[in-house]
Amino acid sequence: MFALMQTFVIIGFSQSFGGTPPIINISFTTSNPGCNPSAAAIDAALGSATVSGGCGGGSLRVSDGAIQSAGCTRTQTRSWLAFDGCGNSSSASHTITWTVDVIAPIIILGANVSVNPDPGKQAATVNITQPTVLDSCTSGVASGVRSDQLALSDPYPIGVTAITWTATDACGNSSTKMQSITVVGDTQPPVITRCPVVGLQCFNQNSTYSVPTLIASDNVGIQSITFTISGATSRQGAGDASGLFNPGTSNILWTVKDFAGNASTCSTTVMTDKADAVIPDTFASSITPAIGSPNTIYLGFGGASITLTANATSSISPNSFTYKWTVDSPGGAIIGTTQAITVSPTVTTTFFVTISDVNNCTPPALLSKQVTVADIRCGGGKIVMCEPQKTGTPKSVCIPATKVNSAPPGSLLGPCTSLVTVRIDNVEEQMPKGALIIKAQPNPSAGAFEIQVSSTNDAEPILLKAFDITGKLIEVKQNIEPGQVIRMGKDYRPGIFMIVASQGDHVAVMKLVKTGN
Repeated sequence: MFALMQTFVIIGFSQSFGGTPPIINISFTTSNPGCNPSAAAIDAALGSATVSGGCGGGSLRVSDGAIQSAGCTRTQTRSWLAFDGCGNSSSASHTITWTVDVIAPIIILGANVSVNPDPGKQAATVNITQPTVLDSCTSGVASGVRSDQLALSDPYPIGVTAITWTATDACGNSSTKMQSITVVGDTQPPVITRCPVVGLQCFNQNSTYSVPTLIASDNVGIQSITFTISGATSRQGAGDASGLFNPGTSNILWTVKDFAGNASTCSTTVMTDKADAVIPDTFASSITPAIGSPNTIYLGFGGASITLTANATSSISPNSFTYKWTVDSPGGAIIGTTQAITVSPTVTTTFFVTISDVNNCTPPALLSKQVTVADIRCGGGKIVMCEPQKTGTPKSVCIPATKVNSAPPGSLLGPCTSLVTVRIDNVEEQMPKGALIIKAQPNPSAGAFEIQVSSTNDAEPILLKAFDITGKLIEVKQNIEPGQVIRMGKDYRPGIFMIVASQGDHVAVMKLVKTGN
């Protein structure tokens, strides 16, 4: 250790008996040995002394004063007294000051911090409060180090980040404390502030409908809005759910996700009301498909009235309907407001029905039914019927109305039409060479008929024609090979039809009865 040399000449106390008093030379290391010095360091700081000058001989005495305390400060003085051989004397002293501090500073921290992420981010900005440092002797400041080695002012990621605070006083005593900064991973689901509501929709021709936009918010941010549609409609997508919805009830399940993967859901019901209706064919009393046509009143036989029924359906259940029946046009005179009406026209008349359901939805097509009035009276209580003949040409005959049910099979109410002049071959009999045999299965039929025409003539094709009861040509099939099965009549309306097969000079006819469609 470097030593300081200090020379004192007796001033405060000297005594001379002749000559110069002795000189006390003091050597010491420092006047402040610092904090918590050892005894050796204190002794070195107090120093040592030598004597020079004087008349030679003599002695040097040394003494240490008591250590004085003032808080953490300590003070001590070392004194010397020198005598030379002539009895001259002198004195000197050295005072040092040091600090005694073995107690570490006390760090006073605030509470651990727990926060949510900043909006739209996966981290949080946190204002860190500097802790208070208390020390028994000196003041101090704590410094903090993050566990992720970032600056204290940088954003804190989701999870727990530790800050190690360290405080060191002037004597090198130190203490540490830990503080945790927790950024809670986002667990808050998005908030749906508006789940779309769609009122009941009447069916439109393109089946497309608008759905309002879903509105949601989130503390982190909305990542996606998706939807899945089930029920009457099946599709999925993102964002806008407007588009195709089939008739019936569809359910839209919305899913809203934030950037942390939290999700919220809500549902929207879309009800599309498609009203449909039909007026099925009907027969007047005593009229059957075997002898007459539907929707026809025959003057002279059978009932003079007919009941029309509107069968309405809807894609939404339950439902109810209102009806308005008019004559000749939808705006004509109102004749009924019930589902079924009984009419007794004396001339051929068309009846219309306007239908609305409880949601004010209407069928897309105009509904009407024509009731034909045919006067088949031929006087004297007799009526005209068209009877098949073995000669091949049906014949109009006048028979008593009471004999209708005993008329030959295939007989039809009303006169024969000029369009159907054919040879009728009994399908159960053995036909002569070149003749035709028509078979139809099933007959009657609610759907299609499977028609097969047999012939011994393989050289010429067969021509098939279908006529309705009025003689109107309905369908034609050409170039049929003998024995070939042909499907016909699937789309025919209920009623009676005649199938005419021709091949060369040979013709065969068969009656078909269509009971539904």
